[in-house]
Amino acid sequence: MASDSAHQTTQDVSTLSSTIETLIFKTRRLLRSTWVATGLAVTVGLFFATLAVVGLFDLVVPLWPAFRFIGLLLVAVPTIGVIFIGIVRPLVRRLTQVMVARRIEQELPDIHNRLVSCIDLSRNGQQPHSQSFHQRLIHEAYDRVSDFSPRRVLDLLSLRRASIFAAIGVVTLVLAFIVFSDRLPIAVSRIFYPFADIPPASGVLYDVLIDEQTEPGDYETLRGDDVDFTVLLKQGEVDPPGSRDALRLDVEAVDYEGKRKNLTYNFAELHDNKTFFKLTGLQNSFSYRVRGGGTWSKKYNVTMLDRPRIVGLQTAVHYPKYMRIPEPRLGRPQTADVSGPVESNVEVTVKVEGDASEGEIELLQRQSKLVDVLDREERTWLKDEMPSGAKPHGTWEYDEELIGSRGHSDPAGGEQHSHGFEAAPIGFEVQTGQVLFAYVYLQPDQMPESIMLKFHDGTNWEHRAFWGADKIAEGTIDTPTRRNMGELPSGGKLVRLEVPAKDVDLENKRIHGVSFALFGGEAVWGAAGSLPPAQKRVNSLVTTESFLLSPSDSTSEEATTAKTWSGQFPLLRNGFYRVVLRNKLHYPNQQMQEGKLTAIPDTPPQVVIERPGQDLLVSKPVKVPVYISAYDDFGLEDIVISVQKGDTGTFQGRPVKRYDKPKRSETTVVTLDLEEEELKVGESLVYRVEVRDGRRQSATTKDYVIRMAEDDNAADRQFAQQTERTKTFEEKLAKLISEQKKVEETVERVAENYKPLTEKVEQAKAEARKLAEAQKEVNPDKPVEEKPIELNEESKKEMEALRGELAEIVKQEDQNIQLSQQLATEAKQLADAADNLQMLPPEIAEQLRNAEQAFQQMAVQPMQQLRELMNQSAQPAQMDPKLPEAERQSDQLAQNLDDLKTRMEALADAQRMAEDDVEQALADLRADILQQDAELTGRDLADLRDFIEAMKKDLDILKGTQEELIADNENDLSDRLLEKLLEAQDDLDEESMDKLADARELQDMEALRRMRSPNFPGRPYDPERDSYLIPPKEQDTEGDEDEKKKKDGEDAENEDKNEEEMEEDPELFMPVLGGPTPQMDERFKKKMRALAKKKKKKGDSDGENEKQEKLRSRQFNRLEELDMAAQALASDEQSLEQMLDAMQAAMPDGSPLTPEQMAQLRQMMSGKNQQQAQAMFQRMQQMMAQMQQGQPTEAQLPTPSALSPIGNQDGVIGGVERILVDLDDLDVNARVVIMRMQPREREELLQGLREEGPEGYRQFIKDYFRRLTEVQGAQ
Repeated sequence: MASDSAHQTTQDVSTLSSTIETLIFKTRRLLRSTWVATGLAVTVGLFFATLAVVGLFDLVVPLWPAFRFIGLLLVAVPTIGVIFIGIVRPLVRRLTQVMVARRIEQELPDIHNRLVSCIDLSRNGQQPHSQSFHQRLIHEAYDRVSDFSPRRVLDLLSLRRASIFAAIGVVTLVLAFIVFSDRLPIAVSRIFYPFADIPPASGVLYDVLIDEQTEPGDYETLRGDDVDFTVLLKQGEVDPPGSRDALRLDVEAVDYEGKRKNLTYNFAELHDNKTFFKLTGLQNSFSYRVRGGGTWSKKYNVTMLDRPRIVGLQTAVHYPKYMRIPEPRLGRPQTADVSGPVESNVEVTVKVEGDASEGEIELLQRQSKLVDVLDREERTWLKDEMPSGAKPHGTWEYDEELIGSRGHSDPAGGEQHSHGFEAAPIGFEVQTGQVLFAYVYLQPDQMPESIMLKFHDGTNWEHRAFWGADKIAEGTIDTPTRRNMGELPSGGKLVRLEVPAKDVDLENKRIHGVSFALFGGEAVWGAAGSLPPAQKRVNSLVTTESFLLSPSDSTSEEATTAKTWSGQFPLLRNGFYRVVLRNKLHYPNQQMQEGKLTAIPDTPPQVVIERPGQDLLVSKPVKVPVYISAYDDFGLEDIVISVQKGDTGTFQGRPVKRYDKPKRSETTVVTLDLEEEELKVGESLVYRVEVRDGRRQSATTKDYVIRMAEDDNAADRQFAQQTERTKTFEEKLAKLISEQKKVEETVERVAENYKPLTEKVEQAKAEARKLAEAQKEVNPDKPVEEKPIELNEESKKEMEALRGELAEIVKQEDQNIQLSQQLATEAKQLADAADNLQMLPPEIAEQLRNAEQAFQQMAVQPMQQLRELMNQSAQPAQMDPKLPEAERQSDQLAQNLDDLKTRMEALADAQRMAEDDVEQALADLRADILQQDAELTGRDLADLRDFIEAMKKDLDILKGTQEELIADNENDLSDRLLEKLLEAQDDLDEESMDKLADARELQDMEALRRMRSPNFPGRPYDPERDSYLIPPKEQDTEGDEDEKKKKDGEDAENEDKNEEEMEEDPELFMPVLGGPTPQMDERFKKKMRALAKKKKKKGDSDGENEKQEKLRSRQFNRLEELDMAAQALASDEQSLEQMLDAMQAAMPDGSPLTPEQMAQLRQMMSGKNQQQAQAMFQRMQQMMAQMQQGQPTEAQLPTPSALSPIGNQDGVIGGVERILVDLDDLDVNARVVIMRMQPREREELLQGLREEGPEGYRQFIKDYFRRLTEVQGAQ
């Protein structure tokens, strides 16, 4: 019983404890809900209230974006703060049972923490405590809270206040929206989007449209076009123009310098709620908005678009795949014309500036059509009267009023009647295509049945045209003699009749008479003449197809200014094309010049068998070479030879060549080995050659037959006979060379033995020449008689003995000439026979023909020339034996014969080898000929180099003399010395002009100036073409260099720029062989400018000083010419040396040429510099021939010694004055010769003159002229 009571007690305590916990949970939930509701009400009220205040403020005063942002902060920041404090914080705030129990206990004063104690004991149930105390505590707490309401702990007052505040905020905003329903939404939007382009709400609404726009927005237009603005007022009113807030257009633009500028324009007064404004003159894109009525429009952009501009064009032809040419063929830049095989693809790439959004390639075809000619000018022949001199026929009557001008007619009649004229002296010319006309007025009451115009061409009247019925039976109907032109014209008005001249056969003829015929009735005729055709043919290009262009992605710097567009189209026919690009507004680019399309059809290949080229007869099974030439316009694919044994067998194809890469032409050889073919005597072999191109088109030769039979005329036996003839020719050529070697040795011996006699002859010739020059100066008008060379008795005896030896040489040379002529005949027979030998390679036959011509030019003719030279020297009247020239010709002849021998040996070896291996024989022959040609060319270049070197030394001597004369001119000279210096300068100028003329002739300066290309700006320096500075030969010392540079710099700062232009430019010399162009050093130019400046300052000086300064200017110009000519020749000499070194390096010593060396030699010998050098060598030969024919030996100066600076150590009496005094007693020719000497040689001569008199320099002059002779002979 006790246990049951305890159990009941425990249940009661548990129930009471659950009831207490439920109360605490309910109270905690109500507390949190009340707090959140209060915070939410405060948030709503605060948000709506601040939003209404800020929005209404923006209505009153439109806020700028920054202030709108502040307004947004005033709305958002407090609201967010209240949300956090009043809503978020209560939701996340920790609210325990103890905290809730204490809030309840605060409302129950007599509970004395019993509720909190119950919660603590229930949470710490594991700790020991009195069970009875716990039960009593729960009962007491329950008794006190049993009737407690949780609402007693809620802050209902704060909740009511917050709700009232929220209601006020909502009502305020709703009322504001009701009152300002048309404006407040915009203001609220402006607050929530402070930086958005939202115009303020002022009660005025308008749209701004451009041109054809239906809705406001951004706009694009063509650059330079006018922009038409339209403002449509949709709501409210705006101030009239001129008011403070009238409608105006604000424009933000950028000028050409990139600076921003703001422009404002006023609109006109509104009409029907519209106003307009045309904006002109802006070339760059801009933005705009319209202001007025307390608001403004949104900001929109107007983009100025350019028309596309094509600034670059490149074409590429992609060949059809079957041609196996993967690389496209590029056209020349900026060239639109395209040609290529049919079925190619043409790629067009253009560089485009401006704005382009789409593009296409238009294919065009030319079409023609007839169009009417509107204004046809009449060319009148007959107007008021018949032509002057014409003979009338019929009755002429005139009417002055009926047709407005003077008309003519004949009386009316019922049958045929007419009037007209003929035999006009000056006929009326009718040209092709013209139309003949005549005005006629038909009387309405007397209409004829037919009218006819007849024309007389000076021969007959068989040119007629009629209108109406065919009543006048003259000529043949529907022919030019009677052409039907249709119905009669209407009566009662003036009508122009027209007859095409072609219809009556009068084109390109003259009309000498006209007859106006009628059948019945009456007509008044007016003016007559000719008109241009009524229609003309007009050609136009019509688009047939279009292919899209697409932009290409580009990362280059150029892509910022020019974009690349490209497209392709098939090349199927001839025609034209053009590229069309458009911008977003569909404005096209300026129409480009049409490119011409040329579609080249791929024609079948061609093939021919050059040799044998006919049926062949052989006597034994040999190797028969078949020489094939094939060609295809776009490339061969393979060559096949087909062979048939006998007449009944089948052809068997054998590939000759197959090309991985197409080749347009091919010359090849294939060998038919009759032994391998097992061909026997009496049998035959048939063969043909077929070639195919990539398109599988083919061409086949006709069938050729090789027969084997015993016959002396068989091709193999003829070939063997040719080989024997060639061997015989070689033996005879070796004999000729041996005999000519004897002549050469004899000539050399004679020249050496009679060298003293030669020197005496040269000295006598020089003296005779000097005497002739002296006589010419004394009496220029009197012709100078050439006096014979005078020798002493001893010399005459030596000359007689020399003539005898030369006569013996002539006899020996006659025998050699006879042998050479016999060899020339045999060489021609060899070449003729080679042309008919079917088994001989054509290349060998061609070389034999060349060798035959070369033998005539290099052996026969030189022998005859040498014989003629020695024969003349052997004549009694000839006092000049010309042994040096005979020796030179003999040496050259020997060299020629050796070259011919080498060439014939190579040809003979090739002939013999061709019987077994044709291809190897030809390869060896090509290598031998190439090597020999290179050696011959090398000798020519070496001769040219030596000639240039000698010419350059001549110019250096003249330069040294000119520098001395310039130095002498620096002194104060007396009148006599100045005159003598002028004479010396005249002599030097005369000789210099000859030498400079030779240099110009050798370098062909006129042609070189035409060929020299300009140095365009921006071209990089090219050491092979551009100029370099040549330091002048001055008397400066190394120690004074810095001081001179400083002085030159000071002079340059003070000089007058125009003074340089006052000096005449010397003639320009340029190297021919690609070397650098010489140019005088700047220091030398400064001297010339200083001279011009000095002349300017001394404008008031006496005449003598001016004369000396003019001479100095002349001397400087001459020195510059000489220097530039010498340097140009030196540059060519250096280039020749380099060419010789390169050629020598490419030719091995004694070993055969490799394919690489052959290719290198071919490239060298076909190069531009090589061609220029060969042309230069030919000019050199012409110059040498002219020298030998008429120029004196002394014209070639000797090789000069090293030049040494010339000082003026003896004061004024040194230099030129001393020289002129020393030479004053000599004749003019001697003075000129001595003045042209080098300083060291001249000083030597003058010293001997002063010490020993004329005998002191006589030997010197003799040695001097001897050296001149040696140099001339060497060249």
